[in-house]
Amino acid sequence: MGKFKEASLKAFRGAVGQIVISGPATLYRFSGHPKGIGEWWISEDVFMMIYNESRDQTYAAGPNTSKAGFRRLYRKYLSVSLDWNDLENFFRMDIPAGASATGWRGDVKDQSIVSDDGQAEYEIKISGRLPGGVEQLFLEQYDLAWIRRVSF
Repeated sequence: MGKFKEASLKAFRGAVGQIVISGPATLYRFSGHPKGIGEWWISEDVFMMIYNESRDQTYAAGPNTSKAGFRRLYRKYLSVSLDWNDLENFFRMDIPAGASATGWRGDVKDQSIVSDDGQAEYEIKISGRLPGGVEQLFLEQYDLAWIRRVSF
């Protein structure tokens, strides 16, 4: 299974399948790592769905709110608990033609707004769930040269 461990299955709801993503393809992620290194990514289709929904919800409030709206919906649909990622660093992976990345694909499972570990560490109790539901990708093999930080 490579880097994919039984613990990774807890982040998925329903069936999980192995994938090969052949380039050209573009993937996205928020990361706490300054170079964007990490396994969890989303497809361009999922990115555009979240982006378009965030624009629709924030248009009346003005253009400066779209970044916050996108981050809020990203957290909601990808079930990113508040203590897991601050969603400040945004990255794009461009898989070139002739290359491929491998991993796993499945729908995001709901998660606590703050993880159990986070609630214990910060001595807080926050109830509520992030619903998840979109497709997420867990990549085991890709080239770090394909990743670049992008402004968002």
